Amino acid sequence: MDTSFLQALLDWVAHHPTWASLLVFLIALTESLVIIGLFVPGATLIFGVGALIATGSMNLWSTLAWAIAGAIAGDGISFWIGYHYKEGLRTMWPFRRYPRLMERGERFFEKHGGKSILFGRFVGPVRPIVPAVAGMAGMSPGYFLLINVSSALVWAPANILPGMAFGASLGLASEVAARLAILVIVLVTALWLVQWMVRKVAIFIQPRANDMLQRSLAWSHSHRVLGPLTASVIDPNHPELRGLLILGTVLIVAATAFFIVVESLGGHSITRVNTIVFHFFEGLRTPFADRIMVAVSQLSSSRVNVPVFVAVLGWLAWQRRWLAAGHWMGAVIFGTLMASAMKALLHVERPPTLYAEIADYAFPSGHATMSVVIYGFLAVMIARERAGPVRWLPYVAAGSWVAMVALSRLYLGAHWLTDVLGGITLGLAWIALLGIAYRRHRPPSLATGRLTLIAGSVFLIAGGWHVGRHHAEEIQRYAPVIETIQMDAADWWAKDWITLPAYRADLRGRHDHPLTVQYAGPLPALRARLEQQGWQQPASLSFVTALYWLSASATIDQLPVLPQVHDGWHESLVLVRDSGSPGRRVVLRLWAAHVDLNTRDEETLPLWVGNVSYYQRVKLVPYFAMAATGEDFIAPQTVVREDVTGLDARVVTRSLAEVKAAPQTPAWDGSVLLIRP
Repeated sequence: MDTSFLQALLDWVAHHPTWASLLVFLIALTESLVIIGLFVPGATLIFGVGALIATGSMNLWSTLAWAIAGAIAGDGISFWIGYHYKEGLRTMWPFRRYPRLMERGERFFEKHGGKSILFGRFVGPVRPIVPAVAGMAGMSPGYFLLINVSSALVWAPANILPGMAFGASLGLASEVAARLAILVIVLVTALWLVQWMVRKVAIFIQPRANDMLQRSLAWSHSHRVLGPLTASVIDPNHPELRGLLILGTVLIVAATAFFIVVESLGGHSITRVNTIVFHFFEGLRTPFADRIMVAVSQLSSSRVNVPVFVAVLGWLAWQRRWLAAGHWMGAVIFGTLMASAMKALLHVERPPTLYAEIADYAFPSGHATMSVVIYGFLAVMIARERAGPVRWLPYVAAGSWVAMVALSRLYLGAHWLTDVLGGITLGLAWIALLGIAYRRHRPPSLATGRLTLIAGSVFLIAGGWHVGRHHAEEIQRYAPVIETIQMDAADWWAKDWITLPAYRADLRGRHDHPLTVQYAGPLPALRARLEQQGWQQPASLSFVTALYWLSASATIDQLPVLPQVHDGWHESLVLVRDSGSPGRRVVLRLWAAHVDLNTRDEETLPLWVGNVSYYQRVKLVPYFAMAATGEDFIAPQTVVREDVTGLDARVVTRSLAEVKAAPQTPAWDGSVLLIRP
């Protein structure tokens, strides 16, 4: 993955601070401007500005000032428009096109009074209309100005500071692996899109749902064949079991036929997209993310889903909520049968790197399907008991979890993209049918607080037990398969060293950490020799050592050395020593090269690749500093060469063309230190 666009953006912001500040002002202004603010994702953009501050490209205090000024100006203009035109605003374009929005803003203002100016900055649908409504209502300009300024002073830091924290986390992730930073961005973007889509769908459907259902019910009365099927879902006086079974079977048949048709017409294109997505996530693998994604995948497995299903069913039966219990059973049991039937019918093979020993097929993803079915229908039952704007929150929670499960299956290479999308689509279709039938048949109300507590507690207990007991073996199961290469030891020493990678394998196009050391032999022997010369193991990352990031007086020795990733693996050896300069240390890192060297006496030596660099304190944002890898990879190499006396060592040099061909090349002359016993 190429990061040149991101680097170009950072460079432009750093070299054009005035234009960048003006852009921040305009974002904050338009985000608050009447009507226009509906179409400007200002809070999201300001959050991104906070991430840019974390990179050092923008100044915190000046950016806060520009954001506050823009927010004050936007609300001020909106207030002036309402104050000047009064009731005539309703008949003016574009305000006459949004009568419901005007009514909503008026109700919000009537309920909260002057506080609505403050609250409105954080409530999306009414944000750009409340100041205009306040002006129409004749609020005193002086009183409005006081609240306007106060709310802007709260709004700007509330959006910029989380963005800074996110940017700082990207800085930490990038030190470990840029691919980890990209994965964080993918996850955050996916979760943001889920909540955005859920809210948009809720806003669109809620005022239209009853009318749509009544029309469907009227249609069912005039069609003798298909009408009873529709009525089984919509008509509260119509039996639903037979109709739902037929519709569920039709769903399986239709989905299978659709897949076969699409596969036959666009099979090559689908395969290409699947392959691209598969390799994209394969290129983001890191040990840290592996542990998280494997845990997510475990939490969405049958060992957790079954206890949650049984616990909710038991509670519904104990509460004598038989209609809810029946729908719950129908959702989960038929969802399981639906996924299993389509796997058996379509025989879609899994990606090539996993599950060689498992017989079940890939399409649809069972994890994705059942996550939608179980947590989607839980959201249906809980949301039914909620009123007002919070009704969509259970759907956001369920959708966010489904997104995490889907991404975990793609990240681990367990499924193709079409498997995951197919599972989500099937689950949504079934839950939509069952959810409408459940709500239309007027079940008795549920104590949703207790239901949420029961489901959440069992999820945490069963999930904690499963992850705690089987996480290590699941990590091994999903580990990338690495093939070990055989190489002659003499050939490596003479010429084949150049066939090994020249740079740490992170993102494609990113070459900021050259591999300047190659060592043949057991690591304990090298560690023992270097420890005699003053090298030692560094402070590892932990909760205690991470607290030093927040200390202005922390020394370089106290700051943790973050693990780094090469080709999806952490280092096998990390040693540090004093550099002779305060605030800086020398760090040696070695990774397994997955090469076995065959010697003349029939001995096999493992080969390791790595680098030696300076590790120095870097200030990411105010009150937050970390130790990061420096750009000089020449001088530190000399330190290691002097400290491996007694071992056979020599310096070789890569071609200047190879070194200069890499973009963002640090201070490195192409020299590589070879070490052997």
